[in-house]
Amino acid sequence: MTRPYRLLMGAMMCAFAVAVDANAQQLDAPGPVLHPMEVPRDVKAAVGQVLLREALESINVTAARTQFNVAGRGLTVAVLDTGLNVAHADFRSAIKAQRNFSSDDQGVDSIVTDRIGHGTHVTGIIIADGPRRIDPTSPPSVNVQINPAGLHEGVATEASVVALKVMPALSWKAVEDALQWVLDNYKTFGLSVVNMSIQGKENLQHDNESRFDRMKSLVAELSKHHIPVVVSSGNSFAFFDSAQGMSYPAIVRDAISVAAVYDADVTDKTKLPMRHPDWDNTEGVAVRVRQGQITPFSQRLAGTDWQTDLMAPGAEIASTGDGEFGETSMAGTSQAAPIVSGIILLMQEWYREFFIRLDAANDEKKAAELRAKAIESERYRPSVAQLVAWLRDGIEVTDNYGDDDNVTNTNAKFMRVDAVRALTAMRKELTKE
Repeated sequence: MTRPYRLLMGAMMCAFAVAVDANAQQLDAPGPVLHPMEVPRDVKAAVGQVLLREALESINVTAARTQFNVAGRGLTVAVLDTGLNVAHADFRSAIKAQRNFSSDDQGVDSIVTDRIGHGTHVTGIIIADGPRRIDPTSPPSVNVQINPAGLHEGVATEASVVALKVMPALSWKAVEDALQWVLDNYKTFGLSVVNMSIQGKENLQHDNESRFDRMKSLVAELSKHHIPVVVSSGNSFAFFDSAQGMSYPAIVRDAISVAAVYDADVTDKTKLPMRHPDWDNTEGVAVRVRQGQITPFSQRLAGTDWQTDLMAPGAEIASTGDGEFGETSMAGTSQAAPIVSGIILLMQEWYREFFIRLDAANDEKKAAELRAKAIESERYRPSVAQLVAWLRDGIEVTDNYGDDDNVTNTNAKFMRVDAVRALTAMRKELTKE
């Protein structure tokens, strides 16, 4: 379908710069820093609901929630980002904890004010459920078309969030410290997945460098506890002359890396996106847009142990904004990663309930006891390797668009996520269908 021109123009990226050594192409900087252009854009009232729903429907999220009776119940995502608008109606009763690791607000632990809007936008994609949180008596999966503007319905609408503010910061230590906090506290807050829509301004082909050691160790340790770390792949494919690679920390082998695809066709040439997110907001231009097409700005890597794991919708996505009912629009791999994090929450709920039913043998009291303590045992969470395998049972996408964009395509094949297919693959394997 067509898309309003003003919502496609000037799409914002999420790019971070970090000092690197000899691995690959790079732009030196002392640590993760926000580019000045990283400001979410306002959208016309209620249009944001349409854009978010369009993205989720393109990968069958609503159908998956209905068919498998899942919504992320009893699960919590840790979002490492620029903070969170804790006053928004999309998040009422959903915020379990918040902690500041950034240099903002004199480093006061409890203040996670999101002065950029990026972390709020990302969190909304994962767990927003404004209609139900405004009125808890409303049934799940309320059709947001009939609800007030500024309320959104994300992927895992009954999950919770722990907001960990890691930007701005002078180094990657803030991110690493936040991951350590997750490792130390995941049982307390029921944390089952980590979303990091952050990236360095670089293009890497492997993680075999000593500067990555702490991050790799933390991600690997979380993986051992069946807690996946989902990371955006980076927005600078054109900037790096269409060379394959990913940014840091997506390149970390045990992370789940996610690049972006378009979620809808644009057939009217007068409404084509002329500019898209990149360091200078002038590269990675699509001259024709089709649903499922890899966005030209998405960094990507195929055929190695460090391949890009998944593709998900990332342009154009509207989500939660400022104030109590605000909404904004962004585009980038930063928007694709939280869609995958949300689907993982849906999968984790189904997996947990499958094994609880098995262990409780139809004893509802025992089932309730097991559910209350499920976060303490890896038995009730799928491994990261299992999740990746099931998520990759999606739609194959070939990076070959000819003159449809201004980058050199890789001709490599990648997997676009589909929520119903992922949950179906999991169910088939576990039930031996």
